[in-house]
Formats: sequence, C-alpha cells, structure tokens
Amino acid sequence: MNVNESKQLSRFLMPEDMEQHLEQELLELPEDTDRICRLHYTSGDTENDLFVYVHMDKIVAVCQETSKSFCHDLKDCECKKGMCAFLLGGISLPEQISGESPALLMSRYEYDEILRMSDSCSLQELQWYIELATGDSRLSARFAKSVKCRHTAGELRICSRSSRGWAFQYASFFADHSCGWLLRMSCGDEDWLSATPVGKKQFCAAFLEWLLHLKPLTSS
Repeated sequence: MNVNESKQLSRFLMPEDMEQHLEQELLELPEDTDRICRLHYTSGDTENDLFVYVHMDKIVAVCQETSKSFCHDLKDCECKKGMCAFLLGGISLPEQISGESPALLMSRYEYDEILRMSDSCSLQELQWYIELATGDSRLSARFAKSVKCRHTAGELRICSRSSRGWAFQYASFFADHSCGWLLRMSCGDEDWLSATPVGKKQFCAAFLEWLLHLKPLTSS
C-alpha cells in the first residue's frame, strides 16, 4: 500500500481527526490485503473498536484499546466461531428475527434528523416523523421504539480493493431489547438509507458473508 492509499483509507476509517496514527499501520500491511473494516460499537456497558484486515487466506483483527489481536487462517472451517466470538461477541442483539420484513427506506438526511430529535420528542412524535419519511406505519412503530430505547449502537466502515482501486462502504446498526436494525446507506454524494430488522444470527451471517466472500454490506 502506498502513502496516498494509506491517507485515503485512514481518513475514511477514522474521520474523528485521529487518522494519523493509523496511516503507518496501513503502510505496513501486506501488499495482498484486499479488505479492511473498522467495527466500532457500544452495547450496554461494553465499548469496542476493532480493525479487521483480510489478505489472501488470513484474517487479522486488532482491538485499538487493548491491542489484543486475533489471527486465523480462513481455510480453517472452525475459524467462523472464533471470529464471531472475538469480533461480535460483545454486541447485544435479539438472537433471531422471525420471518421476513421489508426494509424501511429514507434519506440519510431524514435519518440524521430522526436521531437528532429522538432524545427531545415523545415516542409518538418520533413514530409520526418516521412514518412520514417511510410511508410504513407498522415498521415505523418498531423503528421508533428501537431508536428511542436503543442500548446497542455501532458502525461498520468497509474498504474493499478492486481492479479500479479501493471502494468504500458504510453501514450501521442499533437495537433495543426486542429488535435490532441493520442500516445500509449511501457513501458519497448519494443520499439514501435502508433499515432492515436483524437479529444476532442474521447480523453475524451478513458480516461473515462480506468477510469470507468479499460481498459488501452496502452499495458503493
């Protein structure tokens, strides 16, 4: 990885003006690194900030706070359980969402407004605004409750190498005690967002699908 790539990736992965210390770490990655992900979340009293690097058949995950790391061969069929425990074990989500639900669709601007007003408005007012944005009264009620009472929240910043260079994807998630949500959203000049109910099992499967098969969680 060259200096320009390192600067570009570190700005995306750490937009909190803390990216400089990451640049050197990225420069030292193996040349065949083709996937990088930052997984940052809070869940109850647990907070975790993890960087995941995938190159060839190896995966390396590093916790930024403790420097604890996980390294495994992706060809090992037992590695999935270990990866889920290290990367996702601290995330509290309902175990599984039964049935299929359509996604709630809105703009990122509307979602940012929902988050901004969630602490100051009533649950009924929040539900009304979400329904106005999405046109879905049933899921809007569940979404409003999860936003208002969320105890888990996190984000995924994903970088994938292709023949045209690095592509960036962004996703986030949150949950109350009864329902979790995976949010796929635009990353760039476009302005869209889809929110789908998700349980722990589905969330782990979606994450591993990207990790093991280079299949992004969001569109670039």
